[in-house]
Amino acid sequence: MYAKGIRVNAIAPGVTATAMTKNYADVSDGNYANESHAGRVFIPEEVAEVACFLMSNASRCISGEVIHVNGGNHLG
Repeated sequence: MYAKGIRVNAIAPGVTATAMTKNYADVSDGNYANESHAGRVFIPEEVAEVACFLMSNASRCISGEVIHVNGGNHLG
């Protein structure tokens, strides 16, 4: 569909510090961060930055991709 100007991409975030994850991914105690390659959980703003990039013209050559926003955890 790129010929029609439609791009479809996805964001696959890792554990992100939100109200939904606060009981097991508390940023302050690092209980989930110990299992993360990045050594921490991510904040929603970091995932939003990737979304902004995908909506910008800077990403116009990217289509049909899943962008993993998890500090490399998908590699392990």
